[in-house]
Amino acid sequence: MWTYVIRRLLLAIPTLLGVTVVVFGVMRVAPGDVAVLILGGDSGLVGTPEQLEALREKLGLNRPLYIQYFEWLWGLITFNWGESYFYNAEMTQLLSRKLPLSAQVGIMGLVGGSILGVIGGVIAALKQDSWADYVIRVIAILGISVPTFWSGMMLILVFVRFWGWIPEQGYVPLWEDPMRNLAQLIWPSIIIGLGFLMGVPLRMMRATMLEVMREDYIRTARSKGLRENIIIVRHAMRNAMIPVITLIGIFIPLTVTGLVVTEQVFGLPGIGRMMVDAINQRDYPVVQLVVTLTGFTVVAANLGVDLIYGWLDPRIRY
Repeated sequence: MWTYVIRRLLLAIPTLLGVTVVVFGVMRVAPGDVAVLILGGDSGLVGTPEQLEALREKLGLNRPLYIQYFEWLWGLITFNWGESYFYNAEMTQLLSRKLPLSAQVGIMGLVGGSILGVIGGVIAALKQDSWADYVIRVIAILGISVPTFWSGMMLILVFVRFWGWIPEQGYVPLWEDPMRNLAQLIWPSIIIGLGFLMGVPLRMMRATMLEVMREDYIRTARSKGLRENIIIVRHAMRNAMIPVITLIGIFIPLTVTGLVVTEQVFGLPGIGRMMVDAINQRDYPVVQLVVTLTGFTVVAANLGVDLIYGWLDPRIRY
């Protein structure tokens, strides 16, 4: 097992290096000059050529691209992540302020959507072609089809129209005021969870459960007199969960994408909103760091999914 984990981690290194090269290259070829933007290019008050050159020198933008890349890569490895061009703050400070919010919303949406998807898929499979099955399938299709920005805006409009509720701006950490924190983040988490994170796993869980319930070992377990709930939980669900776990691992990057949209809709000062602002302002350190950390998260999630396989199905050995 440990040999497999180490081999997977070593194989992840070229992938992560490729991510850094692509992100660095895309940001450098994007139109616009960060020095011009900092000096007020959007307002038309651009500095003198001497001021622009001095700012480029200060930011290191006039150095050869390969030197800029290797300096940034070395800083990434040594946890010297640099300073944001526009926020005038160290990257570690920005992440410490904004990452807890985004992580909490993403985890709540991912866990909640996955649990509801698995439970809904099992119920739909056990109640095949009943009214419950049809209702659950309709909810899954709506979750897949409706964009998160539209469902978020509709949720806000409904609450404002009927209950006079307006989303609270800002963020209160969970450890300071748990009730206020949950009141702020529960609805963005629901919007993320009800999208792909519930709909697609639900449909996959229903399909795999229907297939597994027709297997010979399920009929054997019933002939031995095992209770139905034991057959479903210990025998059917564990085998049906393997492709669902794969989907959940794939949807972790979609959770980050959902944060970008959801934080804009609900006005949350998290990583997603910071990412959009950084792209518009050519804030290279912010974009490069966030995308690279997302790549690390995806690699770690894929490794975790592979390891869960062995726990769900003992026949899988590494």
